[in-house]
Amino acid sequence: MKIRWFLFILIFGIGIVTYFSFINSIEEKPSPKPKHAKEILGTYFFPEPISKFTSTDLPCLSVRINDRIISSMLDLGFRGDLDFTRTAANEIPDKEFIGEKNMYGFRGKLYKKKLFQLPKVTIGKMNFSHSIMQEAAEEAERETLLFWKRKMERQPPENLDK
Repeated sequence: MKIRWFLFILIFGIGIVTYFSFINSIEEKPSPKPKHAKEILGTYFFPEPISKFTSTDLPCLSVRINDRIISSMLDLGFRGDLDFTRTAANEIPDKEFIGEKNMYGFRGKLYKKKLFQLPKVTIGKMNFSHSIMQEAAEEAERETLLFWKRKMERQPPENLDK
């Protein structure tokens, strides 16, 4: 019986000593905190000058796509990479057609947007590779216009595209 109590006290004592030495070793040597990329590289944001303003005073940035500079509006709510009209998309060389996706207009009508992959896009100091460009469906763009100020027409004027 004395041997059982002796072994119990010995094992219990070893367990307590091990537990407290483990707790002290954790408190004495905190794990080194890995440096965040922001601490190593600095800020994520680069200042980019506004190249021009649209007729409705929206800012435009200069976007370099395959050695061609295009002035483009910045839309922070857009969920894709780039979105261009068919005319602007035809002017971009070295784009690769990768498919189409279904989009729905303001009134719920289905439109198909063509998707292209661009090898390299540069905005100021920032480089983007393998960006996806969408070719905007012109019918969908016209559908988003509810009324025009001029005559409160439902159809856009003929000289809008000029």
